Amino acid sequence: MNAGLGPYPAYKDSGVEWLGEIPRDWKTLAARRFCKIFAGATPNRDEPSYWDGGTVPWLSSGDVNHHRISSANQFITAAGFKASSTKWIRPGSLVIALAGQGKTKGMVALVTIAATCNQSLGVLEPSRSICDPEFLLFYFESRYRDIRGLVGDSRDGLNLEHLKQLPVPIPSMPEQVLIRFFLTHIDFKIQRLLALKEHMVGLLEEEKQATIHRAVSCGLESAPLSPTGITSFGELPRHWKLGQLRRFCSVVDCKHLTVPATDQGCPVVSVREVQGFDVDLSSARTVGSEAYRSLIEGNRKPARGDIVFCRNVSVGASAYVGTDTPFALGQDVCLIRPRHENGRFINYVMHGSGMRQQLSERLIGSTFNRVNISEIKSLLLPIPPRAEQDKIVDRLDSDLQSLNGKVTVTTRQLHLLREYRTRLISDVVTGKLDVREVARNLSEDPDAGDPALDEQLEQAASA
Repeated sequence: MNAGLGPYPAYKDSGVEWLGEIPRDWKTLAARRFCKIFAGATPNRDEPSYWDGGTVPWLSSGDVNHHRISSANQFITAAGFKASSTKWIRPGSLVIALAGQGKTKGMVALVTIAATCNQSLGVLEPSRSICDPEFLLFYFESRYRDIRGLVGDSRDGLNLEHLKQLPVPIPSMPEQVLIRFFLTHIDFKIQRLLALKEHMVGLLEEEKQATIHRAVSCGLESAPLSPTGITSFGELPRHWKLGQLRRFCSVVDCKHLTVPATDQGCPVVSVREVQGFDVDLSSARTVGSEAYRSLIEGNRKPARGDIVFCRNVSVGASAYVGTDTPFALGQDVCLIRPRHENGRFINYVMHGSGMRQQLSERLIGSTFNRVNISEIKSLLLPIPPRAEQDKIVDRLDSDLQSLNGKVTVTTRQLHLLREYRTRLISDVVTGKLDVREVARNLSEDPDAGDPALDEQLEQAASA
């Protein structure tokens, strides 16, 4: 990064692999040297008096997703607090998820209210004379992968001993304040730019949806319309058919077998490979020939023109089979096999808002987001004559190519900005970049224009 940033005049070895060299005037301290560290607890869930009408804010591991915690979703009573070993968390403390599903473990948040927490959160209450809480927040956020790495790839959780040993680079307090000011300032700009890019992606996706819906419910040319009596489609061209999917396609479920993966072999398509319009085999797991044969038994071998449909997890996601490469169906998906219709047209219908509305109606009240085969067969499809299907597909393929290109470019810009943010924070809080002079010259209002920084961010998004 330019914009007046550069290295410090002199460095020394920190003695910590995570950090490498740090500025000569900085120190390295274990978190236990300047933080009070503890975990929370959970009052007995079977005792209503510990929970009903509670007013004591009580946090769990999912709350770290908010980055800064200024409110609680759960509360315990004074009796629940007294009966458990949970403790008060002072405002300005940090919480780190010791356990949690997916990406949660190792995530950190700053608590800005007085609260309590459960045992899945570790609390670090820093001494304000040694470390600024906001500086510490940025530092721990930048070491997310290193913190998770303390327990390797296992499902084991972190513990308080891990937190106590965490090495932290400590500049002087005035320098920490400048670093915090700089990072808060530029993070405001990055987050605003990210929100703008995300909004652009959302608008492009809405335009794609509208383009698909118009084509698969109105056709390409003006034609007399007739009301369908179905809210999902409203009116359709009079010469089109509207019928249940079973009338036009067969549906073949997967075998619901768990087979071992191999380094080489035949691809297996599950939910992950069905997130775009076309089936993506590039990162599919593979199985041996014997397992492959068992998975495709009973007419379950996908063929060009079929559609793979998610009936669990990402319900309603579907992808067209446009390849002759052999593959098998994994868990949670089924095959939709058109009899005489254009498979790409059927898949466009599956991607349209009318289909999404039908699926949402079927999922209302369900304990799990899943649909069974009979429900899939009962989905309504608008079907024009085959020649008209082919023309609609050609037009949509052409019109969506430009929109998809814009989505790809903007999504890449989002990825580059997030990478830039992570790298910048890491370089600043470990002393690889000296931001002191730049911070002194920044305006107090982060919304004000800083041409050099603004230009740098635009370059980062389009690199």
